[in-house]
Amino acid sequence: MESLPLLSTLITFSILSPVYADSPSIRVVNGTEAKLGQFPFAVAIVQNYGTGRPICTGSLITPKNVLTAAHCFRTSDVVKRRALLAGETSPYRPSSEKPPPSKQLRKIASVTNHPQAFDKGGNTDAEFDVGVLGVEEPFILSSNVATISIAKRALDNLSLCIALGFGRNVDGPDGVEESNRKLYYGEFTVNSRKCDSEFWKKTTYCIYSSQRITHHGDSGGPLIGRYGWQNYQYGINSAAIRKPDYKATIYTNAVFHREWIMNNIDLGYRLRESGESGSSVITFLNLLLFLTGPSTYISFNSLKLASSGF
Repeated sequence: MESLPLLSTLITFSILSPVYADSPSIRVVNGTEAKLGQFPFAVAIVQNYGTGRPICTGSLITPKNVLTAAHCFRTSDVVKRRALLAGETSPYRPSSEKPPPSKQLRKIASVTNHPQAFDKGGNTDAEFDVGVLGVEEPFILSSNVATISIAKRALDNLSLCIALGFGRNVDGPDGVEESNRKLYYGEFTVNSRKCDSEFWKKTTYCIYSSQRITHHGDSGGPLIGRYGWQNYQYGINSAAIRKPDYKATIYTNAVFHREWIMNNIDLGYRLRESGESGSSVITFLNLLLFLTGPSTYISFNSLKLASSGF
C-alpha cells in the first residue's frame, strides 16, 4: 500500500432494452484502456470471488461503500457469488503476471437497492436504478484506490462527460470471447434527443458518441464530469438504447438520488477505529467533503487523482 506522511498529504490539495447483470454485462467499445490509478474509484464487480469475469462496474464512494446499479443485484442469491475488486484495471490478468500491490478484493456484506428500482413485474426502472453495496472490510485508500464525490448539480444537456467500465470492449457476436475485460473509458456527450421519450430528463441522462458505445459489463459504472479541477460522479450506467442507425446509453441521475445515497452509506465505521493514521484522517475529511459537496478534494498524490482520464 502506498502511504504518505500526514503533513505532506494535508498540504496536497487539488482544486480540483436495460442491461441485466445475469447476462454478459455492458464495456466501452472503441474506448481507451485506463492506466492504473487513472480512475482510482473504479470497482469491478466480479464473479466467483474474484476468479470469474466482471459482471458489472461500480464506484467507491466511501472506503466501505460502492455505488452501482440496482439491477446488478436484483436477487439476493447472487451476492455470495460476487466480490468487489479495486486497485486493478485488469481483472482477468494472467496468473503469469504479477498483480499490482494496490489490488484489493472484498466480500460484499450488504446490498441496499432503491425501493423503486423495480416495478411490480420485476422490470428495472432506469429512474431509480441505484444500489449501494457495503463491504465486510474497508478498502485501504491510496493513489490507486480512492473515493469519488457525487455532484450536487446535474450536467446540462450537450455537456461532455466520461463513461467507464469493465465490460466488453468488442462489439458483435464474438465480443464475449474477444474482449479482454480491462477498464476502458471514453468521452461522450449528454444528448437528450438521442433517447427521445425513452428516458426521463430530470432523473436520467442520455449519453451518446458517434465513435464509441458502452457495452455489456459497464452496467453500474459511473458517469464522470469535472467541476473546476475535480472529477465528480453524475450518473450510474443503467440501460442501452439501440436504434437502427445509432446506440446510446441511459444513466440514472446520481445527483437526483444524492440524498438517498447519503442515507444509505456507512458513516460510523471511522468513529469505531482506534489509532487514527494520516490516511484515516484523509478518509474522514474526504467523507465529509462527499457529504457537503466539496469544492476542494484532498489528494494522496499531488494532482494524480484530479487529472484522471481528462
